[in-house]
Order: sequence, then C-alpha cells, then structure tokens
Amino acid sequence: MIQDQPLDPNSRIESIDVIRGWALLGILVINIWAFAQPMDMSFNPTLFETYAGADVAAFFISWIGFEGSQRAMFSMLFGASIVLLTSRLASGDRLAEARAIYYRRTWILIGFGLVDILLFLWFGDILLLYGLLGLFLYFLRNSTPKKLLIIGTTVLLLLSALFAGISVFVDEFRETATIAQEKVLAGEKLSANEEIAVEVMDDLNLSFTAEERAELIESRSDSYTSAWLSNLPLAVEIQVQDTLYMLLWDAMGMMLLGMALFKLGVFSAECSFKTYWTMLIIGFGVGISVNTYEMLDSMAKDYHPTYLAWTYQIGRISTAFGYIGLFMLICKYNVLSTLRRALSAVGKMALTNYLTQSVLCLIIFVFFGLYGELRFHEFYYVVVVIWVFQIFFSQYWLKHFKYGPVEWLWRSLTYKRRVSNRIEASATS
Repeated sequence: MIQDQPLDPNSRIESIDVIRGWALLGILVINIWAFAQPMDMSFNPTLFETYAGADVAAFFISWIGFEGSQRAMFSMLFGASIVLLTSRLASGDRLAEARAIYYRRTWILIGFGLVDILLFLWFGDILLLYGLLGLFLYFLRNSTPKKLLIIGTTVLLLLSALFAGISVFVDEFRETATIAQEKVLAGEKLSANEEIAVEVMDDLNLSFTAEERAELIESRSDSYTSAWLSNLPLAVEIQVQDTLYMLLWDAMGMMLLGMALFKLGVFSAECSFKTYWTMLIIGFGVGISVNTYEMLDSMAKDYHPTYLAWTYQIGRISTAFGYIGLFMLICKYNVLSTLRRALSAVGKMALTNYLTQSVLCLIIFVFFGLYGELRFHEFYYVVVVIWVFQIFFSQYWLKHFKYGPVEWLWRSLTYKRRVSNRIEASATS
C-alpha cells in the first residue's frame, strides 16, 4: 500500500545513480560552451579570436566523446525514472493517489525548470522539457519494452530522416553560395537564388562581426539585469522554436528507449556480462567512428552543424550505449569502488547538481565577468573545478542527509509536508 511519504533512499539502485552521476558531470562538458560564450560560437569555434592547438583538440575531443551522448543518457535515465517511480508507487487500491503524487512531482519539476531559465539564466535548461514530457509519458508507463522500443526508435528515425532531408538542401545551398562568392569577387551581380543561398549559409555558419561579438559579450557580462534581458529572447528561441522542431522529439525518443531499457534490466546491471561487453565494444566502436567522421566532415565545411547529419543519432546513441556498457560492467564486477561512490553521490543529487552548475556558471561568467573572455580549451579548467566541487560536496552532504537540498525540497513539496532529511534524526526516530 502506498504511503504518503517519499521512498527510502536506501532502496535506490546503485548502478542507476552511477550512470546518472556520470551523465550529469558529462553534460557540463558540452553545456559549458553556451555558459561561457555567445551561443553561435558553440557551433563555429573559428569565430574565436584565438582558435588553435589546444582549442581545436578540446573541441574535437569534447564533441566526439560527449556531445549528444550525455544528453541521450540523461534523457534515457529520466524515462527509466518514470517507470521506476510509478512502479514503486503503483497500488491497485490507491492508484489515484499514485497518479496525484506523480503529477504533483512533475509539475514541481517544471517549476524548477522555469527557475533555472528565468532566475539562473540557463536558456538551455532541460528540466522544463523533461517535466512537460513526463506529463505525457506517464500513460506509457505500463507499455511493453517492445512497444516502447518501436515507438522510440520510430521517433528517432523520423527525426534523422528530417535532418537528412535538410542536409541535402544545405549541400545544395553550399554549392550555390560557393559560386556566389566567386561571382562577388569577380564583381558580378548575384541572382535571387544565390543571394538566398549566401544568406542561408551565413546563418548556418553562425558568422558575426567582431563588433556584434563584443555587443553580445557586453550584454551578458555587464550586469545581471543586462544578462537577463539578453537571455530572454535566446531562452524563448531554444525552449520554443528549437524544442518544437528538434529537442522535443529527440528527448521523447530517448526517454522511450530508457523506459524500455529499464524494463529489460539494462540500467539495474541485471543483464549478462556479455551483453554489457557488447554494448561497450560495439557502442564505442560505432559511436566514436561516426562522431569522428561527422566532426571531420564538419571541419571541412567550415564547421557546419554536425547534428544536421543523418548519422547524428547513430553516433550519439552508440556512444551512449558504450558508456552504459562500461559503467554497468564496473558495477557488475564490483570494482573501482571510489569512483562508484563518487558518481553515485553525484547521481543521487542530480537535480541539485544540475541547478548548481547553472548557478556556478552564472557566478563565474556573468558576475565575475569571464563571459567571452576564455579560450576554448580554458573552459575545461572551469569544468574540472566544478566537477571536483560537486563530487566532494555531494559525498559530504550525503554523509549527513538522506537527500540533496533540492531533492529534499522537491519531496517536501510533492508530499505537502516537511520531509525528514537528517540521517541522525531518522536513525533515532
């Protein structure tokens, strides 16, 4: 029978916390691009005044090893959490209460997303989208793994087909724009189609002048107010426009896959060693190869967005499977206990740590004025500092409390009462 109280933290599945902790840390490797500089430079780093050597290596490695795959795992794990939570809450005679608890929890998550966007100025927040999808995916919680795999794969295939079609047009525009540039140099007049092609390629190449770059940096780092005003239109663009044509379907497909994988025992380390070794070897083999091909192709075409490639989903999902296989093997073999404890602590406090990344980057890049001031490879000094802080803080906090601070607030609001959090207090009660 359902109790009107949060679940015991001791009932958590370690392997899920470990992989969630890794995904939480890994997602900052890519998010830091948008925290630290104008968004356009995240896709075309040649817009930096200095981009060479260590910068190229940092961009290349981070894109191949982390871009897309960490977000994929994060989305899969959110889908898994839907099944895990609803299955633990589900009870034949109190199903209505379970539904109420789930939806209250989900609406509160949406609220955290709005805080992240509007207060912490993270226009790329995913909590809002996850919460909105959670409202819908509740109805698929009892679907079979086969059905979830079919629907999720279909969504991702359709998304890949859309981008494949877009890529064909982009290549045609690129050829036309190249001809147009030659005509401009020769002093010849451009046709209407050539002018459109040049404009489209300028948008895709995300080029802007030094003056425009300086204005963007000043608006983001001058004050919190100016940063807020600069953040708002970008947040609307990402959270509405980009969500509707890409991010919504991307996250939905991954969540459905995650729901299926959880039901198949993949995230709880219940599958065979052979299964996880296969995921690791084939996942990384295919994923790194595809990601490398996409990156080299992008660099050869003046850093056009690799997510437009039809192979994008293949590369990122394969890489994500490689990571899942790796960390499930670590858990099954019961090795690297220090690493497991660290990642598990970060994973248990994933919501706190996700929002903390936004707050820390707001402080570092806006309040300290480092926005647009660092070279690309220097972003990762900041990433390492935040990683170290979150690993040690998470472990320290969980020695004294059952839940992270935001997780505690989330549970208290969900169950409409102050939830006991101190470990000492619960042990003596």
